[in-house]
Amino acid sequence: MKKTVYLMLFALMMVFVGCELHDLGPIRVATGGCSWLSTESVTLEGSVTGNKDPYQSFVYGFYFSTDEALVAAHQEEVFYTRSNDNTHFYVSLVDLEPGTTYYYCAWVMLNATEYVYGEVKSFTTPTKNLVDMPFSVSPTKKIYFSSGNLQYHPVNNQWRFAKYQYEYIGQDNENIDANYDGWIDLFGWGTGNNPTLNTSVAEDYEEFVDWGINDIENDSLTTWRTLTSEEWDYLCNKRPNAKWLCKYVYVEGKLGLMLLPDGTDVHPGEYSSMNKYYLFSLEQSGRVFLPAAGRRYDKTYHESGGLYWTSSGRGNQGYRFFLSSSGDKTNLRLMDKYNGYSVRLVRDVE
Repeated sequence: MKKTVYLMLFALMMVFVGCELHDLGPIRVATGGCSWLSTESVTLEGSVTGNKDPYQSFVYGFYFSTDEALVAAHQEEVFYTRSNDNTHFYVSLVDLEPGTTYYYCAWVMLNATEYVYGEVKSFTTPTKNLVDMPFSVSPTKKIYFSSGNLQYHPVNNQWRFAKYQYEYIGQDNENIDANYDGWIDLFGWGTGNNPTLNTSVAEDYEEFVDWGINDIENDSLTTWRTLTSEEWDYLCNKRPNAKWLCKYVYVEGKLGLMLLPDGTDVHPGEYSSMNKYYLFSLEQSGRVFLPAAGRRYDKTYHESGGLYWTSSGRGNQGYRFFLSSSGDKTNLRLMDKYNGYSVRLVRDVE
């Protein structure tokens, strides 16, 4: 079982121990709930109450395993932690397995010899991070976003979405070619039927072919589609409370635009910079992150900014949605169709 332990205002180390239950009268330990649950991470909570005066030292921890019997017998992995107030204690675990049930039990060791245990509880990690939540793209139409930017493997003729929303290919897009044995994620406008097209001849891009015509992660053909320029505009500028539902944030140091589902209660104190595990927790409420993944011109990659194609065009140019590298604007503008930009697909709410 793979996992990593992170600290939240406390020191943490992992050991393996076995111990016996003692009746300590007034001291009671409660195994709390879990928070910040995602496919790969969770925070466990515990608390201790009672008369602590007779005891000189307290050590806090959790048993944790996919085997309920081992946790109940207090024989599985033990995570030690500390409490800031001698009452509440927490531990954060990461690198968990998606779609897996885990069991845990809080405990406290008194005077380095005696133990009190809480009850055994469980949680199940979700199978995917990004929960489907609706976004309005017109007064009468709603969509769900895909779980990441679109990627393509030329040699394998394989399509997929990025594993994480903040993930993008970057410099390797310069290898774009029909014989390239790797992944790309910057495409010319409407190249759903020819994703490695990278000429600078405008006539080669006259007709828009949606990337959603392809078999993407075994979904039915045409499940996915590209937003129009009018839909992007409505999403970011015209839907109710639009200005509060789009905000620039950094995830793992990467700039991007966070889109909040319709009706989200926005809190002014929310972070503008976060690690991936905090993003995972937000994804459980449907929040979408569009990374500023750069652009490709011919076969040269430029890191600054984030540009996403729409399905709308005029003449030799297509509309793209722009995330400024300075984080101060989003806009729609016609650009030459042979530029290589990011693609984030959506599917309609039926």
